[in-house]
Amino acid sequence: MKKLWLISLIVCIAITANAQDQEWKTIETFEGSGISNTAPFTVNSEEWKIEYSSTASNPVLKGNGHILQVYLLKPGQETFEGEIVANEVNKENISGESFIYQSGRFYLKSNSANGDWEIKVMVSE
Repeated sequence: MKKLWLISLIVCIAITANAQDQEWKTIETFEGSGISNTAPFTVNSEEWKIEYSSTASNPVLKGNGHILQVYLLKPGQETFEGEIVANEVNKENISGESFIYQSGRFYLKSNSANGDWEIKVMVSE
């Protein structure tokens, strides 16, 4: 049983390392602030990622009250059915990436406060 667990762990690490070492091309960029939905987009790849960033609009607060949440949805879905790809609060600068392992037509729903955001949809080259 321990060997099976160890093999599974090694495979997961190898897959993650492979995804992070790939070259990525931006196919969509979205910018905004507050609560909004992006235009729909289509990804034909079974492996892709979303990169996000947001900077607090009031540096005096040092990030307090700065929120960025991003949901990945398919047209026709409600928020509670989607996947959360970003959920960060109370930082001056928020940034990160989330890997997605399904193809299809999607849109992003942002919920943010006290900062402007940028989201990039990227596929491997």
